[in-house]
Amino acid sequence: MIYSGKDEKFVDKDIDSGQNYKVGIFKKNKLDDIIEVKTNKEEKDNQSTRVLNQEDDIDLLEQQINEGYLETLSTTNFVKLKWSNIIDDDGFYEIYRDEKKIGETNGLTFIDKNVKEGQRYRYEVLAQVEVDETKKNQIDLELKENKLDLTEEQKRELYQSRGVMTKIVDIPIKNSDELKGTTNFFGEKVTKDSNNDVSTLALPKSEEYAFIYRTFIPQKSVMDPYSAYWLAGDNRSGFDPYSNKFRTESNVNVGFWMPYMTHFPETGQSHKCYTSACVAPYAWTKQASTDGIKLTKDLVTTTKMQWRVNHDVGIPFSSMYPNINYYYNATLTKSSLSITGSHDKAPAHEFYMFPASGSTSYVTIERWWVDSSWDFGMLMPGAPQDYFNFSM
Repeated sequence: MIYSGKDEKFVDKDIDSGQNYKVGIFKKNKLDDIIEVKTNKEEKDNQSTRVLNQEDDIDLLEQQINEGYLETLSTTNFVKLKWSNIIDDDGFYEIYRDEKKIGETNGLTFIDKNVKEGQRYRYEVLAQVEVDETKKNQIDLELKENKLDLTEEQKRELYQSRGVMTKIVDIPIKNSDELKGTTNFFGEKVTKDSNNDVSTLALPKSEEYAFIYRTFIPQKSVMDPYSAYWLAGDNRSGFDPYSNKFRTESNVNVGFWMPYMTHFPETGQSHKCYTSACVAPYAWTKQASTDGIKLTKDLVTTTKMQWRVNHDVGIPFSSMYPNINYYYNATLTKSSLSITGSHDKAPAHEFYMFPASGSTSYVTIERWWVDSSWDFGMLMPGAPQDYFNFSM
């Protein structure tokens, strides 16, 4: 017990930043509600992939997403979101739950009252910023040099950069047993007995995980802007955590027991085709090197992991093709995960966390979809990126 009294307000100052807490509220010895609090991480670890000079709003957006936070307070009846200030062109943040827009606000808090006990939700706070006129002119020049003719609507999309704060929230169940355990990364209940031993097999015994980031071209083929050929795509109709069709894949495996961290980068074959059908025999086949997919290990211990992945891989036919770029920074403990990063707005991106035990469970960290051949322009030098901050 941390408090008993008549006052309906209580402030607990003995909490650790970046941790998750579950509190039971009792009235007349009867459970009235359960509150779960996911705090923000105030102290930033010395984990950096680039230096920001804040030359414009896009640089500021990147810094605010990387250094920002999204806190949640969830009960059996509602979820309250609270986040750090993020630059946004129109001053209104868009709020999404499970990829559906549920509201917008010009403040730094939002309450969702349409929740159900025992459910898991993915909340996103979205901000958007447009590049300045100088960068617009640079992008227009690149479009002209690459002979890409875009509509005004497509240009507006190309000029914009998106920043997203994401948090996974589990709604508690009003049951005293809920206070005896917690929920693991994959939404499975983990309870403890009187000896503090885990009494379910929901968590992998060795606490091993895989973090898989893929880039892929959804279409069967796209026109090659630099030749009369077609470039083969991965022919995928949607996101798929278990797909083996991709342009590139970064697979980081970590384990707390006898701590380790290993990296398995991979690239798919690239084909130039004579027609949009893109069938063999191909005009040209090459495979990009995995040298541009790099892992940096910052911390590997039995209680905490930190690492960075940087991705800079080009289409292997010629240096004239733009590279696909992304990076992310990850911090993992036995009870929390936070990841920040950015990626180009083409091709499609998907990023998942899996238990290494062979379970079918997974967590979606980041996804980005492209659906037309003009999205190739998103890879041009100077094109703004998508920035993300994920935590749970």
